[in-house]
Amino acid sequence: MRAFTPIYDANNKQIGFVSVGTLTSNIETAKHKAILYIILIGLGGLMAGSIGAFLLANNIKNILMGLEPEEITRLYNEKMGIIDAIHEGLIAVDHMGRITLINDAALNILHYENKIDKDKIIGQNVEEVVPNTRMINVLETGKSEFEKEQRINNTMIVTNRIPIMNKGKVVGAIASFRDKTEVTRLAEELTGVKKMAWSLRAQNHEFMNKLHTIAGLIQLEEYDEALQFISDVAKVRSNISNILTENIKDPSLSALLLAKYNKAEESRVKLKIDANSKLTKLPQYMTSEEIVSVVGNLIENSLDEVKNDGTGLIYVKIVEKDEFLNITVKDNGGGIPLDYRGKIYEQGFSTKEGQRGHGMYIVKKIIDDYNGTISFDVDEGVHWKINVPMARG
Repeated sequence: MRAFTPIYDANNKQIGFVSVGTLTSNIETAKHKAILYIILIGLGGLMAGSIGAFLLANNIKNILMGLEPEEITRLYNEKMGIIDAIHEGLIAVDHMGRITLINDAALNILHYENKIDKDKIIGQNVEEVVPNTRMINVLETGKSEFEKEQRINNTMIVTNRIPIMNKGKVVGAIASFRDKTEVTRLAEELTGVKKMAWSLRAQNHEFMNKLHTIAGLIQLEEYDEALQFISDVAKVRSNISNILTENIKDPSLSALLLAKYNKAEESRVKLKIDANSKLTKLPQYMTSEEIVSVVGNLIENSLDEVKNDGTGLIYVKIVEKDEFLNITVKDNGGGIPLDYRGKIYEQGFSTKEGQRGHGMYIVKKIIDDYNGTISFDVDEGVHWKINVPMARG
């Protein structure tokens, strides 16, 4: 194969030509080499792409925990169905504290169900939605918190908070919580029978003693003394019943005072409930369970401190005023040792063997939650004074 090209001088006059030639066999050889190179490069690219696709697919599969797309869709639908079906509130956040999940129960407990669109909450900082949340603390410390009480939007909740870990690092946190009022209601239903049985046992024991006394007086033919004893017992019972039914309008507190009165009688301790006690309504947002916890713990502590030889005396007065609820409990027991007075409200501290020391810690926490005050004087016993505002500031 040849190719010819003319040669011109400065005047554009042809003065010759150039001829180049090569064998056709060389051209075929070069063509075959070029095709081979293209095929090899293509195969190399295909192999590299296949290896890259394989590695990428494995990486994605590891990230997706080996699940196929249809399995992911099914699990997502199941998860959302479960989350919306449970009655506990759930909030999940990422490592920056931004909400990634919140269910309908959480909105209901937080009273946001008709105020905030759930889709708009996703992505917000959790502190903007729940101002006093401790989920940020869980993100920072990586430590779980269980069965913690917290007040949110005038609702007392019991919450669990746990960090979400990935390869030893905190990548988020999740909180589950429930309305303590509902929990308390269920607990009261479960324990109501037990309390009733204990109260009936105490009353049975008390009246058996009185019947034995009356029987003994009759056998001794001390008829006037027997009548006087019956009259005194009836008068005392009538007085305590009138105070509780007429003056204390909260049924739970009234039942507690009656149970403590019966227990004191059985223990040969005089429990005096001031006739001027009056309670028609509880402070704003305070529950019956909370007032029962406060009064019950104080009376129980006094019962433990006073003597059971007939000289023990406990005085209780509960007075509702326009601005404050005043609670007074005092006894003639041994008092609180000086070394213990600064620790009396610490969780876990107790002067009683075998006790866990939660009573006064709970009392103090409830009073603080309602911006109230609690104090005590030690003088021939302990005199507790509690003031709780009737309205929340």
